[in-house]
Amino acid sequence: MEPIIDGTNRGKLKERREGNKSSKSSKIKINSHSVKGEKAKLEDISSLSLQPSDVERVYICDSDNEKKLVMIHYVDGYDKISVHDFGSIESQYKSLLVLEDSGSDSGETERKVIKKSWGDIADQDGKKFEEMKKRISPIRGWIINDKTKTIVCRGFSETSIVHISPSDVQYYLDNGYTLNPFIEGTIIRIFWYQDQWVHSTNKKINFINSRIPVVEASIFDMFKEALPGFDYGQLNKERIYIFHLMHKYNQIMNQDVVETPKIYHLATLMASTTDKPMELVEKPEELYGVEYIRNITVDEAEELLQTRRCIIARKGFELIQLASVSLEKSMRIRSYNENPFNPIQLLYMKLPVEDRPYLIEVVPPHQKQTASQESMDDYIRENSDKLSSFCAEVLLSKISGSGLQIGKTVNWLVKKVKLDNPHVPFSTVKSLFDDVIYKMVNEDGETLYRCFKEQNNFQKHSTKKGSVIIIYEHHPDEFNPSKQTVLAMEDFPVVGGTQPKREKIRREGKGEGNKQTRKPVSPPPKSSSNSPSPRSPSPKKTNPRRSPNYQKTTAKSSSIPQDKPGKTPNMVDDFLAKLNGK
Repeated sequence: MEPIIDGTNRGKLKERREGNKSSKSSKIKINSHSVKGEKAKLEDISSLSLQPSDVERVYICDSDNEKKLVMIHYVDGYDKISVHDFGSIESQYKSLLVLEDSGSDSGETERKVIKKSWGDIADQDGKKFEEMKKRISPIRGWIINDKTKTIVCRGFSETSIVHISPSDVQYYLDNGYTLNPFIEGTIIRIFWYQDQWVHSTNKKINFINSRIPVVEASIFDMFKEALPGFDYGQLNKERIYIFHLMHKYNQIMNQDVVETPKIYHLATLMASTTDKPMELVEKPEELYGVEYIRNITVDEAEELLQTRRCIIARKGFELIQLASVSLEKSMRIRSYNENPFNPIQLLYMKLPVEDRPYLIEVVPPHQKQTASQESMDDYIRENSDKLSSFCAEVLLSKISGSGLQIGKTVNWLVKKVKLDNPHVPFSTVKSLFDDVIYKMVNEDGETLYRCFKEQNNFQKHSTKKGSVIIIYEHHPDEFNPSKQTVLAMEDFPVVGGTQPKREKIRREGKGEGNKQTRKPVSPPPKSSSNSPSPRSPSPKKTNPRRSPNYQKTTAKSSSIPQDKPGKTPNMVDDFLAKLNGK
C-alpha cells in the first residue's frame, strides 16, 4: 500500500494495496548494532559529503527501486563507535612517545623531549570525534537518487537532549537559537517527485509502511485522521514541507490528554530542482488547515522547565531538547533514549524493582492502566504460573522420551533444573521452577519477559507430529541472558535420583527358551517419604560442545520401566489438551 497524489492541482490522497515491495526489511549488523536495512555504499557516502571511515556509522534504512530512491540514516549509537581503535593510536604515536638516545659522540645517553603527551592525543581525538558527530548527526533520513546520487530530500538533524536548570535558558538565546514548546510526535516530509507528492518519515521513503511499534494504527491512518481533506493545491512543487504529527499513539511522556490529533508545519525547504537545493526558506508561506508553533520568551521557557516540561532550542537544522535536571531519572525509567515504544510489560520488567512503581507516573494517560502496579502484578502472576507448569511439562516430557518444540530462551530456563529421576511428581518439579522464576522476577525481568513471550507463542502455534513432537537442541552459547542477570548455578535446583537403575537385559540366543525375564523394579517413591530434597546444590559440569546450528532431532524411545503392559500415557498430549482448554 503506497500513498500517492495525482498530478492535478487539487490532488487527493490515494492508496495502493500492493505495498512497497522494494523496501529493504532484512536485518544486518553494523559494529554490533542490529539494524533493519543494508550497508551504505561508498558512492552514497561521497554524495553526502562524508568520509570513507563514516561508512560504518550510516546505513540504507529504506529504498524504492521503482523511483530509484534510497534513504540514508545514521546507526543508533554511532557516537559510541571509536574514531579509531587503540592499535592504530599506538602505531601512530609510538615514535612520538618513546624516549630515544641522543646519539652524541661523548657516549652519554640523553633523552629527547616527548613531542606529544597522552593528554594532547586525547584532545586531538576529541576534536576528531566532534567533527565526526557534526558530519553524521544531520544524516537523519536523507533521500538520494540512487542513479544520479543527488539529494532529493532531507530533514532536521539528530535531536540531542540536554538537562539544564531554568537559569541556563538565556545562553541559547544569546547563541542564536529560537525557543519553542516541545511537542512529542512524528516528523513527516512531503515533496514532489516524479509527478507525485511523496510522504516520508525519517525511516521510510513512503510513510504508508511506517507504524508506531505496539500500536495498531499506522502513520498513514494517523495522518489522515489529523488532516482530513487536506488541499495539496496550496503546496509548491519546488518546495519540501516538514510537518509534525501529534497523535495519541505517538506520545512517550506527555501527561496531557491528546483528544484530537494535530499537524504542525515546522519548516519549508527549497527542492532539489531549484538553484538553492535543501536550503531553509526564511519566511515560508502559511498553509491552510495546519497548526503552527509559536516562539516563546525566556520567562515562558523557564516556567515550562519548572513544571517538568521540555522546550526545543532550534538553529537552522539543529535541534536541542532542553529538559530540567529533575526529568533525568524519569526519562531513564521510561527508556526515553532507547526503545520507548516497547511493550509496557517489557519496560516494567527491565527496570530495577525499586523503580518499577514509578513507571505509571511517566507514561502517557492512555497507558497508565496497563502500567499500574495491579495490572503488572496480575500479568506476572498469571504468566509465571503458566511458565512454571510449561517448563515442568517440558522437562518431564524429555525424560519420558517425548519432546516439545520450544524457543531458545525457555530451553535455557528448562536446563537449569536437573532431573535425574523420572518419577518425581509434577507438583514437585513445578515448585522448583516457581522458585527459579520468582528470583528472575526480581533480578532478571527482561529474560523472564522473553520466556513469557515464547511460552505464549507456543500456546498459540503448538502443532503435533504423530506421537512424538520435534524438539530443538541448542548450543549452550546460543542464548545469553540479559546483562542484569545475577543468577548463579547454585541458584538453580537439581533433583537427584532415588530410583535404582534398571539392569540391562541381554538376549543370549533366539527362541522363547533363551529369553530372560526382567528383574522386579521398585515402585515410584511416594512424595511423603522418599521425595528428593528440593534445593540440593547443583554440581558444576562442563557440557560437551555441540554445533551452534539448530539440530532437529527426534526424541528417543521411552526408557521408563513399565510394571504392566499397556498403552503408556502421553504427557505431551495431556499438556497440549490443557493448553487448548480441552
